[in-house]
Amino acid sequence: MRNLAIAGGLILAAAVPASAQSQSCEGFLTGSYIYDEGSAVVNTDWSPTWFQICNVKTTWKGITPDICLSWLAKVDAAVTHGKNVRFYYQGNKISACNQIPSYVDAPAPNYVMLLPQDRP
Repeated sequence: MRNLAIAGGLILAAAVPASAQSQSCEGFLTGSYIYDEGSAVVNTDWSPTWFQICNVKTTWKGITPDICLSWLAKVDAAVTHGKNVRFYYQGNKISACNQIPSYVDAPAPNYVMLLPQDRP
């Protein structure tokens, strides 16, 4: 029985790569804009560069325009009302929040969350 439990644990450990870390970036948005070709770009207090999160016209890095538009509603609300946001990156998309590549080179987040905290 003990060997079966050990074997099961090893199988589970092998199924989840040790390098599959996720990163949650939380803070305030300092601005957002949309290019004429549809790219939605944001600036945050955790990243030194502007970076793309989605595209309102075409699917970008797996994010469809309908998801992008819903994310932009949260982004615009955060900027307008001075609220905190969280962008979540699953797996090894980024190593640190302050190292997100700029513009189109940025990975797509897995979700965008509007949080209740006010900007100080």
